[in-house]
Amino acid sequence: TLDRDSTDLSLLFTYLLGDEKRSEKVKDIKLLGHSTGCQIAVHYCLNLPAQFKPYLQTVILQAPVSDRDALPLELSEAEINTLLERAKSLIQQDRGKEIVYFYDTAPVSGQRFLDLFDKGGKDDMFSSDLTDSELRGRLGHMDSFKTLIVISLADEYVPKDTYPRLGYRLKEAIGVSAELHVIKNGDHSLTDKVTSDEFINYVLKYL
Repeated sequence: TLDRDSTDLSLLFTYLLGDEKRSEKVKDIKLLGHSTGCQIAVHYCLNLPAQFKPYLQTVILQAPVSDRDALPLELSEAEINTLLERAKSLIQQDRGKEIVYFYDTAPVSGQRFLDLFDKGGKDDMFSSDLTDSELRGRLGHMDSFKTLIVISLADEYVPKDTYPRLGYRLKEAIGVSAELHVIKNGDHSLTDKVTSDEFINYVLKYL
């Protein structure tokens, strides 16, 4: 869950900054999220503990895709609705931790399924059907951070004709602190050396 991952990040920050000898070497921390890691980064920044704010000033979101947009590439609308109803039913029975679906090979509980795939769910931050106001509500706090958004036009988890327009909308939702970089031929994980090198070189220049 986003909350559990945020707790893990705080433990990492505490480790890096809690020891005097280590903290002397840490001038600032850059946070890079890939795929679901983008939701984790955005969620963490919303709830960033005060003691870490002076250190975390830069966030990179690579492949910030919507799981809700991606699921119809695999399942029919009827199948998705059945799973949503099943997940809601389990939660009403206080059985939200039961598995309802395998996303690739990852087991997904009823509660997690709603977080990822229900409109307005906890992870629903980058969906193409969200209004500009809704995107701003989800992402506007990122304006407090120097934020780089990196999207790939050949991302296999993004419906056709969604990019690059959605990328520009995400940038506008964050505000003036955001920058967008578009990788023309990159897939979701930048598995091609040319596109991964482009990403690395751009990030190094950005930083």
